[in-house]
Amino acid sequence: MRKIHSQARTTPQVRAKIQASSLSVDALAKQHNLIKATARKWKSGTNTQDRSHTLHTTLTPAQEAIVAELHRLLLLPLDERCKTVIHFDPTQKKITPNTLNRIIPLHINQRFELKLIELTFRLTRIKACLFVVQNSRAS
Repeated sequence: MRKIHSQARTTPQVRAKIQASSLSVDALAKQHNLIKATARKWKSGTNTQDRSHTLHTTLTPAQEAIVAELHRLLLLPLDERCKTVIHFDPTQKKITPNTLNRIIPLHINQRFELKLIELTFRLTRIKACLFVVQNSRAS
């Protein structure tokens, strides 16, 4: 069984009750303390499970890295970035600006983590050099 989305206002059991109910959408929304759109969604649906909220993209990791670099170097607006990806790879016609917008932070965080590791390594080397210098002066 899937986990319920963290922001979900209803459980699969409540959703099943809504689907089986003969009450109107307005009455169901009031009864379950939901907005009408949510009650309508579950009333008309056939499934009681949340959809997956993970990032689904048809881009390969290499293509994602290229998109992230285009963003970093060119600072194109989101729509222009989307058009650029589609221009250079026509198979990506279904790519959306939202997908691209979700890719960028992932690569920025990875680059930041790599920089942090590199800086930690450099700091360790500097400390080791200082230790050697201080001990050579003492003797």
